[in-house]
Amino acid sequence: MAAPPTVLVTGASGFIGGRLAVALRQRGYRVRAHFRPGDDAGALERAGVECFASDICDRDSLERAARGCEGVFHVAGNVSFRRRDRALQRRVNVEGTRAVLAACRRAGVRRLVHTSTVNTLGPARPAGALADEDTLFDPRGCGLHYAETKKQAEDLALAAGRDGLEVVVVHPGTVFGPGDRFANAGSYILAIARLPVLLSPAGGTNCVHVDTVVEGHIAAFERGRAGQRYILGGQNLRYREIFATIAAALGKPAPIATLPTWLAAPAAAVLERLFDRLGIEANLSAEAARAGGMLLYYSSARAERELGLRPLPFSRAVREAVDWYRREGRI
Repeated sequence: MAAPPTVLVTGASGFIGGRLAVALRQRGYRVRAHFRPGDDAGALERAGVECFASDICDRDSLERAARGCEGVFHVAGNVSFRRRDRALQRRVNVEGTRAVLAACRRAGVRRLVHTSTVNTLGPARPAGALADEDTLFDPRGCGLHYAETKKQAEDLALAAGRDGLEVVVVHPGTVFGPGDRFANAGSYILAIARLPVLLSPAGGTNCVHVDTVVEGHIAAFERGRAGQRYILGGQNLRYREIFATIAAALGKPAPIATLPTWLAAPAAAVLERLFDRLGIEANLSAEAARAGGMLLYYSSARAERELGLRPLPFSRAVREAVDWYRREGRI
């Protein structure tokens, strides 16, 4: 019987990367984890994962971690929507990807699963139509600096695929579930837990359970077509539905109205300052508020058909996330 493959997961101290590394280990893979120095690696070590801590742009360290690996899951990324994080975001998302690709080449890695985002696709026209993997990226669309850096990183990965590395790109939607320690989508939960939310943005997005995303990554490695892209999504929901589901799980009142689109950006600027003052974790900015006024909906049909993706319910993701934050003492 062949020995199980050895794989490397970057960003393994984060939300998706941490659950992915443990899930791979449970499947019998030999797993190495790469993450920022100083991040908590306790859960990874308890799962029997070999840990490497270094800067994501440190090519020599990445090569040492990747040496002997059949595959790399490049999950590391900066998801902030705040202007103050733009330089760091470009460094992590673009230059970090460049460093990972160089390490893969030097270490002789066969296959890379690159984690992108649905925000590098579309948005579809007309508003509310479903974008898919063939919907061209419009940088004027959602207007997020985050999306621009992820698109550049994705292009680098696909170019490396044309040079011999087997590259599969996955596009998660907005990810909810237990373990969101850095409060990406979880910032909605933490904010609603702390303050009454009377208004919700006018737009909508695709919401997906973190375990659906993890399963999609593994399936992409095991049977995804090289050079192909796969949306790992769940349910397309308006923010009013999203906030109402979160409020119900917290035992809080649901929003009573929709925030006018023209008011969203100035309101976000005020709330960002308020949340900073109150110590509420919220990945909020004027550009994110503008995107929140759009219907950014996506189809996971290709991943369901080719990878066997079976999305878990959004309500379950929220319940499990709320329970996790309560156990952690954060709400």
